[in-house]
Order: sequence, then C-alpha cells, then structure tokens
Amino acid sequence: MNRHRILEGKILVSLLLIITAIVGLYWFVALNRVITVDNAQLKARLTTVRSSVNGLVEYSAVEKIRNRVDQGSVIVDLNTDLIAEEINATRYQITKLEKAIEYIKTEKELYLNGIQINKDDAILQRNIIQSEIARNEFELNKSNELLVSLDHIIEQEALAKKDIHDMEIENRKRKAEQEIQSLTLRQLNNTLKNLDNEKEKSILFNQREEELISEREALLSKLKILEYKITRYTYNTPFAGVINEVFVNDGEYVLEGQRLYILHAPESIYLEAKFYESDFSHLELGKEVSVTLDAYPNETITGVISKVGALTDGQLNVLPSSKITSNFIRIRQYVPVRIELKETDLSIIPGLMATVKLEK
Repeated sequence: MNRHRILEGKILVSLLLIITAIVGLYWFVALNRVITVDNAQLKARLTTVRSSVNGLVEYSAVEKIRNRVDQGSVIVDLNTDLIAEEINATRYQITKLEKAIEYIKTEKELYLNGIQINKDDAILQRNIIQSEIARNEFELNKSNELLVSLDHIIEQEALAKKDIHDMEIENRKRKAEQEIQSLTLRQLNNTLKNLDNEKEKSILFNQREEELISEREALLSKLKILEYKITRYTYNTPFAGVINEVFVNDGEYVLEGQRLYILHAPESIYLEAKFYESDFSHLELGKEVSVTLDAYPNETITGVISKVGALTDGQLNVLPSSKITSNFIRIRQYVPVRIELKETDLSIIPGLMATVKLEK
C-alpha cells in the first residue's frame, strides 16, 4: 500500500514537473517572439503661435484653454490704434509728396516753355537785325561806289559840292546804325547763350523731382509693411484643434516673438516608441503592434508602424571614436518609430505613456 502511494506521488511530481517545463518553455518561446518597449509616448501636431509684432493685448481667449476650436477662431487680438494712426500719417505724407511732384513737374514745364518762348523771340529779332545789317551794308557799299563816281563827275561836270556832302552824312548815319545793329546782334547772341545755360539749369528741377519720387517710394514701402503688420494683429487658429495653453491676458503688452498660445490637432495624435538597435531588423512599415496605455492598463489598442527613424537617437549626440582605444565604451542605441493608432473610443491626449508589443 505504501509502495503504491509512493509511486503515485512520484508520478504526480513527475507530471507537475513536466507541466511546469511545458508552461515555462511556452512562455520562454512566447516572450522571445515578442519585443516589448515601455518608453512610448503619445504625440500630436503641436503648434506654438508667437507674436510677429509688438502690441497691447486687447483680447485673449483664456476661457478656451483645453477646449476644441474651429479653424480661424480668434485666440489673441492686439490693439491696432497706434499702427492705424501710423498708416494714416504715412498715407497723408505720400499724398503731400505726390502733390509736390506734380507741382515740380508743372513748374519745370512752365520754366522750359518760358525759356523756349524767349529763345524763339531772340532768334526772330536776331534774324531781323541780321537782315537789316546785310541791307545797310549793301546800301553803304552802293553809296561808296556812287561817291567815287561823283568825285569823277565833279571834276568833269563841276557838280555841286553840297550834294556830295549830304551823301557823306547819309553814309556816316548808315555806319552808325550798322554799329548799333551789330551791338544789338551781339547782345541777342549773348541772350541766346544765356537761355541755353538757363535750360541746362532745369536739371535742378529733375534732381528735386527724383528726390521727391525716392521719398515717395520709401513711404510706399513703409506703408506696405504697415498694412501687412496690421493683418498680424489678430491671431486665428491655423487649423481646428484643442487649445493647450494661452500665455497672455487682456491688457498685457507683448513683444515680437513672444509666445501667445499652443494648439494641437487631436486627429493627428500618434505614438512614438524607441526600440533597441538589436530589434531594427524587425521594424517593418505596415506591421501591426499592440499598444497598452498607462492610463488604460486593461485596454489594448492596435497600431501600425508608419515610419522608422533614419538615424538613431544618439547618432547626433554620441559619435563613437574611429580610433580603437582601450577606453571605448559601447552605447546602446535606440531607433525612433512612429506608430499610427487605429480608431479607439478611449479619451487620449498627447503626453500619455504607453507600452508597445511587437511580434518578431
């Protein structure tokens, strides 16, 4: 009887050992077929909106923090009074410059027209005087020839000396008139020369006009910048999402580059996990993984590998030396992997940690 019980006990122990070995072998094989990482974290398309100008906060939607908003929702609005005044002042200056440019153009045109009229008159007078000088010279030459012939007649026919005396007086008058005309001609030539010089002075009008145009162009550029800036005083959401944080309040003065708010798109949430480099050969695009969020330890979500990092996390920070030394320390590298989650009814937010299991 005792031997029978001893035999049964041995058989039972043997069975237990066999079952334990089988279960152990099963779990050993199962665990070696599954890669598990517990460093995964939920991430999303996160946008930080900063101020592109200096200004006073007129409105900030602090009440919308952690709430969903539509694309184009106003989150921060800056006061535009000062820049609006500057825009109006710049436009007024541009208008004044445009009037000044038109005035300069008109003055230059009148000035040049006046010079041209005076020049035309002087040329006409010069032509008349040149004709009179030529005519007087012709008459004088003719009179001199007549006097020579009269001297001969006096000797031959005893012509009265009084007639000759009158002709000589007339010749002297013609010579005096010719000298006056020559003087007038020289004066007219000088006048024409001066008028040409005056025309050259019109370059001053051109220079002033160019200066005014340059000032106007500078103001137009300034106005364009101001008109662009005033559109940057209202900060709308670039896409539909959830407001994570608003950093400013009504009445605050913000500086260019200062953070205004942070927004994320819930639909863009994905999981980023870091696998050991030894698991790299098992990281295939499209491969399914099991995800367990720390916030929901009893729930499992299915995910799909959508992207495998092109570099390890430590590649840019820790570069192994190319020299072989006795002090070389091998550093285990991690490969970042992006995992897209399939639809789930669980409420998830960026930042939650998770454990990922991948079958080899």
